[in-house]
Amino acid sequence: MNAMIAEIITDPLQGRDLRHDLGVSLAGMKALGVAEVSLLFGFSWGSRIYEKAWEELPVSPDQAQALVRRAEKQGFGRLGDDNLYLTVEKFNLRLQYSHEADIHLSFNTPNRLVHDILDRWAAMQWLCYNQSRVLEKVMDGACRQNRSAP
Repeated sequence: MNAMIAEIITDPLQGRDLRHDLGVSLAGMKALGVAEVSLLFGFSWGSRIYEKAWEELPVSPDQAQALVRRAEKQGFGRLGDDNLYLTVEKFNLRLQYSHEADIHLSFNTPNRLVHDILDRWAAMQWLCYNQSRVLEKVMDGACRQNRSAP
């Protein structure tokens, strides 16, 4: 995968919003023909999940969601409390569901999946903290409109 040159971060979110976004993101990937994502359980649930080295798991979008649900149900970690990474080679992007309860979108060049994710985040008004010039370029001013919304 090429180096990521842009990163956009949401505002801190509630756990239910993180879970919803994960599901919608994975469904969107699947709809765009993504058959495989790389899933990595980061700090700290990776300490409870992996026996040895932490490795990215190549899984389908459906399997990724099921694995995250199972890990949460078993008490290994939680979205918003622990880091989770989804890498999509086909679109050269990575989503990080952070232990700080925000979501990081890293990518090289804007593409359909990047636009879908950012359009959704802007509609949800999850980008109010973000001051990125990259975001302004990618969103063609949509973020400015949302920042001025009450």
